Amino acid sequence: MVSRKHPLAERPQISIDELRGQKFLQRNYCEDAAQTSALLRGHSIDPECGHDVTTDEDLRVLIEAGFGIALAPRSMRTPADLAKVPVSEIELSRTVYVYGVAGRQRTAVAGAMLKMLRAADWSRYST
Repeated sequence: MVSRKHPLAERPQISIDELRGQKFLQRNYCEDAAQTSALLRGHSIDPECGHDVTTDEDLRVLIEAGFGIALAPRSMRTPADLAKVPVSEIELSRTVYVYGVAGRQRTAVAGAMLKMLRAADWSRYST
């Protein structure tokens, strides 16, 4: 994710090598932060060259202000002032689980949510 003013914003896709030298805004609250940092280090990219953020809103504001770039989930909402640019050679994924106690009566809202999650087409999020 980059500012629309960033030189990489107009590219349809970038190589992981093009991330070298960029300042990273890190979402350390993300469950995959350690995996992402290790992946970058494996490509001789220092993820510590940048800033830690504590919320997605802080991330958006700092990217817009030109303080750096971020690796963010494909499903994350992208405001009009930011651009998502796919990075080749990076394959990150996450698994989301929804738990319910078998046999326990669910509220109408919880039941509807579970039915919607089961019926959703998740293929656009898989590789």
